[in-house]
Amino acid sequence: MGFIKGTFLYFRLKANPFLWANFFWAPMITPSRYLLAAFLALWPSLALASGWNDFSRDIGHGFTIWKTDSFHVCLSYKKATIVCGDADIGDYGPISRFAFTDKHLLVRTTGAKPSEDSGSRFDSDWDREYFFIVLKKISNPYSYKPIGPLDREAFQANSAVPAQIQWEYPTRDDISFAFMIFFIIVVLVVLGSVLLSPVIFFFVGRRIYRWGRSKVQGNN
Repeated sequence: MGFIKGTFLYFRLKANPFLWANFFWAPMITPSRYLLAAFLALWPSLALASGWNDFSRDIGHGFTIWKTDSFHVCLSYKKATIVCGDADIGDYGPISRFAFTDKHLLVRTTGAKPSEDSGSRFDSDWDREYFFIVLKKISNPYSYKPIGPLDREAFQANSAVPAQIQWEYPTRDDISFAFMIFFIIVVLVVLGSVLLSPVIFFFVGRRIYRWGRSKVQGNN
């Protein structure tokens, strides 16, 4: 029986040297597919998990925009909070845009509406907007009060506001790095086995071939 199996394997490998790939490729690539599918399925929940979207970003001139949750996207100047909506009061929502001028920092926020989950707290209302005008140089930030909240009409009527504003989004400045890490992981999962397959196939195939040949020679 050993002679028959060895002879059969030897001639099949000799006729088709890549036949062993069918035995090795399937178990190698299938777990990669499962791992990739699981990773992609879990990625949104990981990205939205508590703490992932929180950040503290230095936007220059001593100002920092920081986020602790979806409602609290706030502005600080040298650790003193300048603009920050209160979820218990509902005066205005999180910062949605900001822009620097020669002498001021312009801040745009959403409105606030009663929370559907809790009537005593407020959520962001993206159908409304408010604006703040903040000095770029503040002598006493802990007692400083910016101009605002203003509606759009009052904001545009202020002499400190230019006709054209290049708004920026208050996002974390390392988001591109996070996506780069995600891309590298996906590439490694998907292509890792493919990139390593020539080397692995060579050694595994040579071992199987020698084993089959030794079986044939041994039975002779």
